Amino acid sequence: MISTRAYMPTIVLSRASAGGDREKPELTALIHGLEESMKSAIEATGARVISVDGFTASDVEAALNQATERELPILAICRGMHIVNVARGGTLIQHLEPSTVVHSGSGVDAMVDHDVALEPSSELAGLFGQQTMTIRSGHHQAVDAIGSGLRAAGRAADGVIEALESTNPAHSLIGVQWHPEDSESNADDRARLFGWLSAKAVEFRELRAGAAVS
Repeated sequence: MISTRAYMPTIVLSRASAGGDREKPELTALIHGLEESMKSAIEATGARVISVDGFTASDVEAALNQATERELPILAICRGMHIVNVARGGTLIQHLEPSTVVHSGSGVDAMVDHDVALEPSSELAGLFGQQTMTIRSGHHQAVDAIGSGLRAAGRAADGVIEALESTNPAHSLIGVQWHPEDSESNADDRARLFGWLSAKAVEFRELRAGAAVS
């Protein structure tokens, strides 16, 4: 049985193997570009980085289901967002056809920059204080049908869903298709997103502590 600590938020991180995501997708707590010092800094905020090396798909889903049931704050990145969506009954586009937006390069140059339009009423738009932002991504799959309790929070110009949020105000959950942790991504955007998770972790802990006292 996989357990999540009662007060801790969850980060689901993903990384493609050296051969590229299309050849052998894998999940790990260390994404390409995520230095050990950054991982330690994230964990120091009280966030839990789930390492899923060796996990089965059912193991990952079980951990997410437990986090959801406890309404732990969740930040899901790239494939992590896909896992969240599928766990909620959603589906994926298995391979994006060429379009007006390039979503991924190839090999070691898999990361590309492109714009994302955020839903005006979304938590992400409020967090970043803007409705359009440039993100860094590298993916050939994407969210198709959106899972239960989720809504699209951002899309690329070709309509591909680039961000998801929870429809439950009591559960802080953001999924992004891009890689804020990448060393070449916007540092301010990265700080805002991980800062959001840290703040939600503190809020969650204080609410639960207050409930226990009362």
